[in-house]
Formats: sequence, C-alpha cells, structure tokens
Amino acid sequence: MAKRKSRLGARRRKSTRGPIGAPPGTLSAHPDAQPSRASVIAYGPEDILERVAEKPSRAKKDMSARAVGWLDVVGLADVELVRAVGETFELHPLALEDVVSPHQRAKVEEYEKRTFVVLRMPSFHEDGSLDLEQVSLFFGDNFVLTFQEREGDCFEPVRNRIRQGRGRIRSRGPDYLAYALMDAVVDAYFPLIERYGDRLEQLEDRVLEDPEESLVSEIHAVKRDLTAVRRAVWPLREAVGILLREERELVSEETRVFLRDVYDHTIQLVELVESQRDIAS
Repeated sequence: MAKRKSRLGARRRKSTRGPIGAPPGTLSAHPDAQPSRASVIAYGPEDILERVAEKPSRAKKDMSARAVGWLDVVGLADVELVRAVGETFELHPLALEDVVSPHQRAKVEEYEKRTFVVLRMPSFHEDGSLDLEQVSLFFGDNFVLTFQEREGDCFEPVRNRIRQGRGRIRSRGPDYLAYALMDAVVDAYFPLIERYGDRLEQLEDRVLEDPEESLVSEIHAVKRDLTAVRRAVWPLREAVGILLREERELVSEETRVFLRDVYDHTIQLVELVESQRDIAS
C-alpha cells in the first residue's frame, strides 16, 4: 500500500531556499539541479538560426541580428551560466535568485523593461508521480529567455511553428512568443486533468463493485495530486490576468487579445480541478 501511495502522489521536494542570512540576489544551485545546457533560436519573417549557445554573449549577438531571439537554458546546476545570462541581458539579481530557487509560485514581475514570469509546467515522472516543474521566463525588446529545471518540455510545437514559419509567430514580436510559450504550459494541464478524471471514474467503479480498504489510500493520492495542481493553477490564473489587465509597454494590444484566450483557459482549469477534488472527496 505504501509503495502505491508513493507512486501515485505528487513528488515532494527538498527545501530549495538559499542559505539563511545570504545577501539578496545570492545564486546557489539546488542539490538536485540537473546539468545545464543552452540553445538559441533567432528568427525573423524570412530566416531562422538555431544552434547550441556556448556563450551568452554570442547568443545575444545572434539574437540581435534578427527580429526575435529565444535563449533556452535547461538545467540549473551551472550557476555561473545563469549569472552570465543575467549579466548579458541585464536581468535583476532578485529575479535570477528566483530562477535557481525552484519553489516559486506562478507570478509576474516587472524589472526595467524586462518582464519576468514564473510558471509551473506539469508532467509525470517515469514512476507515475506528478511533477510541477518551474519554468522562468523573461521577455524584453527583442528577446525571450526561458530557464527550465530539466530536459523535456511542452514547447516543441512552438519550436516547430518557428522552424516551419507556420501561423503568426515569425512575423510577431517577443511578447507573442512569450504568449505562445505560456499558452503551451496552460494547454499541458488539460491532458493531465483528463487523466485524473479517468482515474476517478475507475476508482468510483471499484468502490461500487468491490470496495476494499486499499482504495482509500489511492483516492487520497489522487486528491493530493489534485491539490498540488490547484496550488499551481490558481496563481497561474492570477499571473496571466496581471499581464492582461495592466498596461505594459512590452505587451502589444494585439497580443492581449491572445492572452485573453489563455486567461479563459486558466479559468476552465480551475473549475475542472475544483470539480474533480469534489468528486474525490
């Protein structure tokens, strides 16, 4: 029973806060942080460049030569790489501290013509346990930066749209790319919610047909995961709402139209999660 509970429940994290009394903006890698790598996609309406980013300064040069550049850092073990990206793109030290401290709730903050967004991206580990990975996103005049905890994300459809020049993305600015990435994260929750809905239906059938004491722990595991999803989705709705409501120089009116759609999806997610938690109860 204990093994099943551990497998179904959301994976718990160790403390990720920095040393007590450390100065604000101190960067310290989490003990479980994965090795770091960086890649860049720079594009305009007519062309695209995609390569491994060995140095942030070189990546910025590639990005500056085109309309929009996206630098993606995966793995947060290399604190010096994170610091170098921060210095190259003039990111605030407090925002960088949040990047390497993956316990943040979804939020939006403004730093000197750089908008900082924290999201939690859902996925499942190989053992079936739920993971809500932190994704940190910055966007400015002509760039988007993303920091992910580990390999594997929901952004490949966005990359393919850029590579193939499909839709609006190659003719729009960095705010539209930021929207597309946020939209991908929000959309990733719907299959997860459907999975828990199917699981609850199976448990309901088993409760009616052959009730066993072991079902209690399984139901509690599902409810615990749904509670974790709820904690991720509620502030996500608030963060998207802030981008939508507040006047921001970096977000065009055209992009706000699309952000409204993302906001509607976050409301749907909240309602679905609440409904499934009620069923589990």
